[in-house]
Amino acid sequence: YMAVRNTIYIALIRIASNFPIILVFALLLREIKSRKARSAIQSISYIPYFISWVAVGGLANNLFTQDGGVLNNLLNMLGMESVSWYNEPRYWWAILALSSLWKGMGWATLIYMSAMGSINDELYDACRIDGGGRFRQMITVTLPGISNVIMLQLLLDVASIVRDDADQIMAMTNNSPALDN
Repeated sequence: YMAVRNTIYIALIRIASNFPIILVFALLLREIKSRKARSAIQSISYIPYFISWVAVGGLANNLFTQDGGVLNNLLNMLGMESVSWYNEPRYWWAILALSSLWKGMGWATLIYMSAMGSINDELYDACRIDGGGRFRQMITVTLPGISNVIMLQLLLDVASIVRDDADQIMAMTNNSPALDN
């Protein structure tokens, strides 16, 4: 029961957090006018997709370790106490969702950006002539233009609720005692 419950909870948290964040990131990335800057940001966000979960687990261990972890060192420099990230169950939902977001953001953004590339530029010109600013163009042209891709991505995310990301769980948890709960 706990394994099924946790699988469904993790998938729902991923959908609720990652789906809108990635969509907003893609929309904001589209608004960057400099092609070089947009390409650089997109390339940097795409790199984690190629990193294995084992390497991500090692990075997370270096980031969240209580003694010598980067995040706890930063907290100590600010005069705050260290947090035992791996030993408290309440942090695991966020750690798993954020690591999934970091790893998958580039790929999903690539899908949205390719869909945005197929939108006719004349629609943006017509909206601009009608007095629409950049936000209005995003709402009235870009979102309807990629609505089929948004729905497909949402459908794929919902369909993957029971998909087992055992590789992420095994690499990230590192036999944490908090997982007994």
